[in-house]
Amino acid sequence: MSGLAPKYTKRPWQEEEDNILRDAIEKLGVPEISGGKGSGKTLGPQWTDIAALIPERVAKQCRERWRNHLDPSVSRQPWTEEENETLLQRYEKYGSSWAEIASGMPGRPDNGCAPSLLFAVGLGENSFSHTHLPAPPHPICAYLTPPPSTRPPPLCAGARISGTS
Repeated sequence: MSGLAPKYTKRPWQEEEDNILRDAIEKLGVPEISGGKGSGKTLGPQWTDIAALIPERVAKQCRERWRNHLDPSVSRQPWTEEENETLLQRYEKYGSSWAEIASGMPGRPDNGCAPSLLFAVGLGENSFSHTHLPAPPHPICAYLTPPPSTRPPPLCAGARISGTS
């Protein structure tokens, strides 16, 4: 790491830092990219301007904290059936370009789309585990799971992996 790199931390965000970030967004506004994906042109303040106000935090951390946790426009409600259907349609159209998918999902940040998609097709954490049945088939599953020949065989309930006790 270069001596010119900013000093930053990977520790959890503190309430005081969240408050500074909220105040900065309120005063400066939310940085927005113009000219489309990858253009690098920013309107108004830049995330680096905002990060400069929060010791030991960099622009990427501030942007992600705002977009995924603090932005009041982000929905904290469970996904609706209509949102799940839109999500599936957008995945079929855009593949795993989560930012593109999220652009058509008001109130849903890109990092929330992938987990929700997995739950929508029954591949998410703990899905159907209470029934010990496979997830119901959905056309999108072909894109999300490896071909059967590359998948390891499922373990039976109570089975042990060799080498463990």
